[in-house]
Amino acid sequence: MDGPGRRRGQEGKRAMRQFGSRMYLRMRSRPLPAIVVQPLHTVASDPQDPFAGFCVAVVGGREEEREMECLLGLLKVRVVRGVHLAICDPLTHSSDPYVVLRHGQQKVKSSIKYRTCNPEWNEELTLSITNMMNPVKIELFDHDTFTKDDSMGNAEFCILNFVEIAKQDLSDVPDGTVMKSIHPETGNCLATESHITWKDGKVSQDIVLKLRDTETGELVLQLTWVNIPGVAR
Repeated sequence: MDGPGRRRGQEGKRAMRQFGSRMYLRMRSRPLPAIVVQPLHTVASDPQDPFAGFCVAVVGGREEEREMECLLGLLKVRVVRGVHLAICDPLTHSSDPYVVLRHGQQKVKSSIKYRTCNPEWNEELTLSITNMMNPVKIELFDHDTFTKDDSMGNAEFCILNFVEIAKQDLSDVPDGTVMKSIHPETGNCLATESHITWKDGKVSQDIVLKLRDTETGELVLQLTWVNIPGVAR
């Protein structure tokens, strides 16, 4: 090939090389995949493992990178028991309750307790906390096999005070110190006074919540904070 045809062929090769270089640079400029801690939608049942109920996922979006950057720590929520919950099955004069916790996009739930309105769970659920301004929202349901599960009420609790205290250096604080007391009021779902306590090297809080949108029922919870290694206080 010679003349105009040969020149067009050479120009085509140069264009392809330039296109390949641009694609390489674009690929190099993309952010590296981020490693984020994500909750499994199961019960975290191992009390010895602070990361029980969590998995580590590799994702490539910038949104996940920002979430990892503001990961504050892990909130362990022990669902202790329910008290005088609503009766959803008039034949057995009982219910089959379970608890669902939500924080942001996370959702974890307890096991089902059959034929009881005073269930004893003592199960620990884990949430990763990236925004302490968001409350933890709770829903209780009555499990049904063939129809949609019935609502047994809902509640929520604020974690702002709890996380702010948990992120402090409390190494010089005496064991058993009550760091803050929170009283029941119109703006919260507390049934009794709740205390944030520094004990045995951990920040914890006992909570009794009065359920909304139902005639009766309370839920007893225990909160514990777990700092993640490498995450600044």
